[in-house]
Amino acid sequence: MKYPATSVPFIEAMIKIAEESEKNPELVKSAPQTRPVKRLDEVKAARELVLRWHKK
Repeated sequence: MKYPATSVPFIEAMIKIAEESEKNPELVKSAPQTRPVKRLDEVKAARELVLRWHKK
């Protein structure tokens, strides 16, 4: 079976995540690790909308 070129890195990433979740489940549960914001509060975001647009 042929996969599009963009599917291969995605599949490799999913395999790596599956392996990490078996070795260290807390690492995967607390993801993302390298983003400035860990987890977004989606309920608060939906209730307190900030709608603005700035021209760059």
